[in-house]
Amino acid sequence: MTQPGKNGANSLRGTLDGIRVADFSNNLAGPYAAMLLGDLGADVIKVERPQGGDDSRAQPPFWNGESVVYLTVNRNKRSIALDFKDETDVANARRLAETADVVVQSFRPGVMDRLGLGYDAIKERNRRVVYVSISAFGEEGPGRDLPGYDPLVQAFTGLMNMTGEADGPPVRVAASITDLSAGLFSVIATLAALRVRERTGEGTRIDVSLSDSLLAMMNHQVTTVIATGKAPGRLGSASPIAAPYQAIRAQDGHIMVAAGNQSLWTRLAGAIGAPGLVDDPRFENVAKRVANLPALVQELEARTLKETVAHWVKQIGAAGVPCGPVNDLADTLKDPIVTERDVIAAVPGHPNVPDLALVDLPFRAGGKTLGGHRPAPTLGQHSAEILDELAATANKERQQ
Repeated sequence: MTQPGKNGANSLRGTLDGIRVADFSNNLAGPYAAMLLGDLGADVIKVERPQGGDDSRAQPPFWNGESVVYLTVNRNKRSIALDFKDETDVANARRLAETADVVVQSFRPGVMDRLGLGYDAIKERNRRVVYVSISAFGEEGPGRDLPGYDPLVQAFTGLMNMTGEADGPPVRVAASITDLSAGLFSVIATLAALRVRERTGEGTRIDVSLSDSLLAMMNHQVTTVIATGKAPGRLGSASPIAAPYQAIRAQDGHIMVAAGNQSLWTRLAGAIGAPGLVDDPRFENVAKRVANLPALVQELEARTLKETVAHWVKQIGAAGVPCGPVNDLADTLKDPIVTERDVIAAVPGHPNVPDLALVDLPFRAGGKTLGGHRPAPTLGQHSAEILDELAATANKERQQ
C-alpha cells in the first residue's frame, strides 16, 4: 500500500493546478469524473443538498458509519451544502458555476436549466466554461427523459443479455462499468476541451450518456453485430472466437485457461496428460473446438478435477500456456502483483475512517504512483470557506 510521500512526487499530480471544478453530480458517474480531475490537481467543489447530501452517502456497506461508495468516488474534493429551494443558495450555486473552469452535472436533462444553472445561462457570464452533462441516454434524443442507472443501462445495451451461463438468466456485470466508463469518457472529453480552450479562449458543452459509454466499451461486439447480424449469446466465461478460453473446474476451485491458438492448445493437452485430444476430430482446429465446446470442457474437466488449482496453474503454466487461478477479490488484494505495485493508496485524514485506503489512479509516471490524496469531505465541511471565496471574488470584480 502506498503511504503518503513514500514514492515522492508523481510528475502528473499537479497537472490541473489552477483549474476549478464545480461538481453538481450525484451517485457514481459524475462524482467519479470530478474525482479524477481532483486527483490531477483540480480544485473540485462538490455541491450537495444539506439534508443527506449525495445519495451515495446512504448506500451500504459502511466503514465506521461512512458509505464506502461515497468514500470511493469523492476524494480530493471540498464540500459545500446548498439548498436549491433557497434563492440565496441557488444564487451561490450560480456564482460558483460562473467562476468555474469546469461544471460537472448529472441531473435529468432540463433540471439545471430550470434552476438557472444550465449551460446557456452560465455561458452568458462564463464563456470559458467547459460544461459536462452526464445522463442515462443523452441530453437529446428519444431517451432524453428516461431515468437510468447502471443495471438499467446494462440491460438496455444488451450487455446483460450476453453475460452469464448459456442456460441461465441474464447477469449484471458486478462492477459498475456503465457509471465508471461514463466518468472516464467525461474526463477524456474535459481534458480535450480544456486544451481547445487554451487555443480559442472558448469553453464548450459536453454531453456524455451512460448508454453511449457502455456501447463504446463493447466496441468489438457492436461491430460484430453490424457485420454478422447476430447478437452475441451467453457463454459464461468462454469466448466465441477461441477455445479452450475459459474457467475450468479443478479439485478445489477454478482455473482460467487461455489457449488462444493451435500451439497453445497442443501444449495444454499435453500438460493435462491428454495429448490425444489434439488429434480428436472434434477439436482439431479452433472453429471445431468452439463448435464443440461442451464436449471439450467435459474432456478437460475429466482430468482437471483430479488435482488442485495450484497444481494445474504450476503445471499448465510450465508448459507455456497462459493460465491462472480464479481469485476472489480479497485474495487478489493480498497478491504481490498488487501489493508491490502500490495500487492501493493510504488516504489519511478522515475524521471517522483514519485507516482509509483507496484504489489509486492505475498508472505510474516516472516510476511513481500518484498518491497524496485527501479523503472525501464530510457534508458541508468547506461551506464557510467556499462562500467566503465566492464573496471575495464578487467584491474584487465590483472594484474593477
